[in-house]
Formats: sequence, C-alpha cells, structure tokens
Amino acid sequence: MLTGVCLMVKESAAGRGVEVSMRDEVNLSARVDASGIQRCVLNLVANAVDACAEKGKGKVEIAYRKTGDKFAEICVSDDGPGMSQEVQAKLCQPFFSTKGSKGTGLGLSVTRKIIEEHGGRLAVKSVPGGGTTFTVCLPRLSKYTPVGRVAASTCLSPALPAPVPIAANV
Repeated sequence: MLTGVCLMVKESAAGRGVEVSMRDEVNLSARVDASGIQRCVLNLVANAVDACAEKGKGKVEIAYRKTGDKFAEICVSDDGPGMSQEVQAKLCQPFFSTKGSKGTGLGLSVTRKIIEEHGGRLAVKSVPGGGTTFTVCLPRLSKYTPVGRVAASTCLSPALPAPVPIAANV
C-alpha cells in the first residue's frame, strides 16, 4: 500500500523539485480499510510535496514501523518550511488551509476522521524552518468497525477484513 503511494507521487513530485522516498523497517499488516488509509497517506504525502515545492526543492520520506505488538506507525516527513504552533493548532479544523485558493481545508480533517474510525490517531511535529512529520498510529490487530459506513459484506457476515499489508520489504 505505501509503495503504491510512493510510486503514485514520485514522478509528479520530481517535476516540482521534490524527491519522495520510502524507508523500509519491517513487514507490517493491519486490519484496515486499505483504500481509506491509502487515501490518508496520499493526502499527507501530497501536502508534504506542496510544502517542499514552495521553496523549489525538498525531500519527503515515508517510513513505517511497529510500535510494540499492537500498533503500527506510518510517518510522512518533509524538509519543507515547517509550521508555527498557531497553524498546527488549526490544522484539522474543517476549511482551514495554508494553501489559499489552492486548498479546500478538508484534507487533514477527513484524514484525521478516517484514522480515528480505525481506532488510530494522527500526530504532527513541526518546527518553523525545520520541516514537518505527520505520524499515523494504527492498531494492528484490533477489530475494524467502520463508523458510519456499512458494507454489504458486513451486513451478511461479522467477519473482519483480512489483514492488509501496509508495507513489505521487497
């Protein structure tokens, strides 16, 4: 899943002077809505590329790791301009955007909601002038119950989704 995100954005990011890479640490699987989590990571990477492109060049790294037996973390880091504490406090508010007319202000709000529906959390660390890291922490083995969404298969069977490979060493 993460390899797919990296491949999706790599070429367009390079055209904007931004290098996107992935750091492999372990093979990870989790019971998640793969398309939902992929959409979240894609949004975080796209935002990181946009931030780096503001200064004409930069690097974005996608990393993943196990944190204990129960959690997986996906980190999206960039060496862009960073953010003030004031901006960080507003990031996940609907319709807040630092992109002016180029952004809707919904991406991080929706991303956080999807992650929380998976029993996870979204965290940010940023230093003005020093880049930003978003960390998605997801439970690896807990039951996945999508809040507000009922798939036909859920109505017919209480079966959990099969574990989805988040990332695999190739």
